[in-house]
Amino acid sequence: MFGIVVSVLMSVFAAWLFARRLRRTTRRRRLDIRRIRWRLIVLSVIALILALHGLSGLRLFFATLVGAAAGAALGWLGLRLAEFEDTAEGRYYLPHRYLGLSVSAVLVARLIYRSLVLCFPVLAFNAASQSGALTQALVFLVLCYYLVFYRGLLQIARGEEPPRLATDNDDSHY
Repeated sequence: MFGIVVSVLMSVFAAWLFARRLRRTTRRRRLDIRRIRWRLIVLSVIALILALHGLSGLRLFFATLVGAAAGAALGWLGLRLAEFEDTAEGRYYLPHRYLGLSVSAVLVARLIYRSLVLCFPVLAFNAASQSGALTQALVFLVLCYYLVFYRGLLQIARGEEPPRLATDNDDSHY
């Protein structure tokens, strides 16, 4: 009985987080340096703590690296696809709605699945589905997505250009 209650509560919490994320992603947001810095600090501390956990085994270590690399790439892409506008009230941005929602939805779905499998082992399709490596990779995908995205927003808010790839230059066509 306790397992059912925990699963339901986790599912409701995950749905609430996703709905909150949906509202944030579909509205333009003000570029506020203090909030962006705060988010970067909190996400960096969480990533550091979880990265230390990722050192406990080879599978978790590689899952951490793969998730971080994929998240950084998606964060850079999200920054490139975000829309920015200057108004009399200040600078605003609108994140790419589908990319941000997709990244969040994958993690939420995995966390719901993990909570259901932990409470009801019958639902596990195989032993690999109970591994924490996939969850670790998805957590780092989300963390690094937001770390790279917020770092780019911080640079834009300061008036700096975000880092670009060598192929981004218009004058470097071969």
